[in-house]
Amino acid sequence: MKQRNTIMDVAKALAMLAVIIGHTKYDDNVRMVLYTFHLPVFFIISGYFFNIKESFPRFFIKKTKAYVIPYVSFALIILLFNYWYSGYKAKAFKYNKERLIYQQRYTTLWFLTTLYIGILLFWLICYLCKKNEWLILIVSTTISVIATHFTSLETEKAYWNYDISCIILVYFAVGYLFRKKDVITLVTKTKPRVYFALFASVFLCATLTTLNYTLTNKEYYELFHNHFGIYPLTTLAAVAASFAIFMLAHLLRNVKPLIIFGQNTMTYFALHQSVALELAKKWCKPLSPWLGKYILLFIITMGICFVIDYGIKHSPLKFILGK
Repeated sequence: MKQRNTIMDVAKALAMLAVIIGHTKYDDNVRMVLYTFHLPVFFIISGYFFNIKESFPRFFIKKTKAYVIPYVSFALIILLFNYWYSGYKAKAFKYNKERLIYQQRYTTLWFLTTLYIGILLFWLICYLCKKNEWLILIVSTTISVIATHFTSLETEKAYWNYDISCIILVYFAVGYLFRKKDVITLVTKTKPRVYFALFASVFLCATLTTLNYTLTNKEYYELFHNHFGIYPLTTLAAVAASFAIFMLAHLLRNVKPLIIFGQNTMTYFALHQSVALELAKKWCKPLSPWLGKYILLFIITMGICFVIDYGIKHSPLKFILGK
């Protein structure tokens, strides 16, 4: 169990790095690769560690503490930062306040509301399906397919992103199935299996992603903007890429910085784009756009997030991390 936890911590670290890199360098080719897996990895991990042994009231309270408290706290930080960054403009303050209250894919915090509603729905599915993992997968996939269809037709994104919460149920179910069948342990028993699974997953993901990219006239998978592509292709590609990340995480399971980073991703996820990267861009604005500039943006962004995270964890404010 300890090794599996470590693998998942490293996987979260790799996915978090992919998120930050994807936001630092806006490039379609980079996005097509990173966006394939960077969020699905987190959703699959959530499903992997999901446990229905608790009653719904206890589960609800636990997840509210884990997601809603960080959401409100980081929303306040972002709101105050934007107010300061805009030169104390009341109009900007009101605009950002409304966007954070209604939460329709606003800032990276949309991820927390999506995860919160999604995991509550998944508890209900597991309860109704009497913990039958295959039935859970079928029901979750069916809801995901229907939600994807209707969400792609929407002109306005749903409040608190409940539309995406329904779509990601399939990833919770996949993670839940992985744990129930002990897939990670079985595949990582020998190194040849790990390398075979890694390369096979990468090949499958690349094939499906390229096929989707070709058939949809260069549309890549991006939940934020409702870019779903061809559902079977993009969803299977996301699962394959996520599995490749798990295999890579197994190979890197002894890299302590990745383990520590994977255990402390909340602050980085919440503030890297809306606060840290905004400051980094301002400081690096005089530099001409080339690879070195984006590397510098990434380093500064990570540094700012580290300082904020360290300050939160070593102060009375550590409760805002939801732990």
